[in-house]
Amino acid sequence: MIRIYLDWNVFSGLKNPRTEDLRELKELIQENKNHLQFIYSDTHFEDLIKSYMPDNKYFNEDLNNLDYLTEGHRISHDGKNTKPYLHLPSDYFKSLKTVESY
Repeated sequence: MIRIYLDWNVFSGLKNPRTEDLRELKELIQENKNHLQFIYSDTHFEDLIKSYMPDNKYFNEDLNNLDYLTEGHRISHDGKNTKPYLHLPSDYFKSLKTVESY
């Protein structure tokens, strides 16, 4: 399994690819998804959460896209160590939402 860490702009761009490069990347991912493991991080969430509003459909699209691509593979870094976690971004968001009021 090949693990891949994409920049948030790439994750977001894959939702509605506007360039040929992103369209080709999306097609490559769809054809080879069973052999690829995409990872999201706390930094991705910081970028995503900036657009959170209850009625923002784009936020939900981004969250669903992140669920689909990462299948719950998350890494977190505490300053010293990097730790893997397995839970969907949408579930992670729900857990944060109960702790903090967004």
